[in-house]
Amino acid sequence: MQAHHIVTRGNDSVVRKGGLKTVQIMTERRQDNKKMTKLSGLETFLVDPEALASELQKKFACSATVAELQGEKGLEVLVQGGVIENLAKHLIDTIWDPKEIH
Repeated sequence: MQAHHIVTRGNDSVVRKGGLKTVQIMTERRQDNKKMTKLSGLETFLVDPEALASELQKKFACSATVAELQGEKGLEVLVQGGVIENLAKHLIDTIWDPKEIH
């Protein structure tokens, strides 16, 4: 048998081969000591990057855009500023409710 996983969000469900891929959150320094927080791997969990970027833009009062991953398939959300802790807490509180994960 091959390993597989099922992701369910609302009425949508997807069965995929292999193990579950992780969401990556990282902060990098840009010019003039500015920070940019990158969030990738959302498609695995049926999260729309465009909708999430719009939500984060309002929540953190900063610029949030969506870009294609370099050299890979998929999209990443770019959030202005070093909001890595707040972003992780927001994702856990609103998108990945620990009570619903089995």
